[in-house]
Amino acid sequence: MEPDIFNRFTQYPDDCDFTKIRIQAKVLKPNDENVTLFSRSQAKQLLRQVEKFVNVIFDFEGVRLIGQGFADEIFRVFHNAHPEVNLSYVNYNDEVLFMIKRAEQHKN
Repeated sequence: MEPDIFNRFTQYPDDCDFTKIRIQAKVLKPNDENVTLFSRSQAKQLLRQVEKFVNVIFDFEGVRLIGQGFADEIFRVFHNAHPEVNLSYVNYNDEVLFMIKRAEQHKN
């Protein structure tokens, strides 16, 4: 296995536990050009087994828009239930960021 894999998916350099995960949000609709994700059930699909990781990176490349329920389920509900999990996001547009920030404002 390539040493870089451990650097990308572990928290510490000498650690062999995979503690990081990068989730492609577009995986829910891989054939769509401009993905929109609105429902809590879609968010729950992305969140399966995520609580087992320390750092979770949501990649919104190819996602045009997310709805309030989707953002709320991940960035408020899940975060409040699992505050030990660090959530971050990359490759988002202004509309996606707006909904994420809105949900984050209401977390505990």
